[in-house]
Amino acid sequence: MIDTATHTVSGAGSRDEGLATVWAAAGVAVLSGALLIALHLGTAIAARHQAEAAADLSALAAAGVAVEGTAAACARAADIASAMGGRVVFCALAGWDALVSVEVPVSIGLPGRDRASGRARAGPVPDPLPVRAPPPVTRGMSRSGSVDRRQRRVTGDPGRRTETHSGAATPNPAFRVIQTG
Repeated sequence: MIDTATHTVSGAGSRDEGLATVWAAAGVAVLSGALLIALHLGTAIAARHQAEAAADLSALAAAGVAVEGTAAACARAADIASAMGGRVVFCALAGWDALVSVEVPVSIGLPGRDRASGRARAGPVPDPLPVRAPPPVTRGMSRSGSVDRRQRRVTGDPGRRTETHSGAATPNPAFRVIQTG
């Protein structure tokens, strides 16, 4: 029988009433959960970058004052890390190298995932590999190994040398210009 005022069918079909509301609520819950996870991932990535940058700068600052000792180096690292919104979890000197680990809070965190960390090491650069000297340039040879016709060698009495301009020999018989190559 059909109720004309509400246009509903009484009987077996009445069990479906409100099912669309349940599906809509489930869809909203799934979309909200996906949005929360996406926001967490985005803020976690940003916090990780912030933690790595804070660790890098803290390690550089600590390495800069490593000559003053571990306490001074770690205090400087903690100052830099706190100025960047983090806190130093680990700080040590290994020789002249500063080892620093920094944690930064994640603003939208899932349970158990509310901190991002970064580690860095800074110190003096080790001696570079020995550099081979370039081969010697011989007279009359260019650096590429071809004959350089512009180079000239002057022989004769060094006390009686006169200037030559543009590679032209002067008529003074006390010396002569010999082309090399």
